[in-house]
Amino acid sequence: MQELRDSDDWKSVLKLSESRPVIILKHSTTCPISAGAWEEFHHFADDNNSKESDFFYVKVIESRSLSNQIAEDLNIKHESPQAILIQDKSSVWNTSHSSITNEQLTENLIATL
Repeated sequence: MQELRDSDDWKSVLKLSESRPVIILKHSTTCPISAGAWEEFHHFADDNNSKESDFFYVKVIESRSLSNQIAEDLNIKHESPQAILIQDKSSVWNTSHSSITNEQLTENLIATL
């Protein structure tokens, strides 16, 4: 997993999504619900690290403008925590809060491969 910190990182991820699915977790470092999603996302990344996809995260408090840019560029409502599956520069699936589970992430990733 790699942290996205600025718009250059984000532009690289969008470009990457043209050739393979990418999943981003928007994560709040102060929210207990986000801590649970963070744990699920880590399990998911560990379980799926050999698949043809890449995993990224954004700390929404520390990188608020980037988090907002992602929501705007993908035309989705900002939420935190939020998982977003991106393919061909578009969000093909997203969910938030307690719906961010290893099972849901895996199921939706497999559907894009």
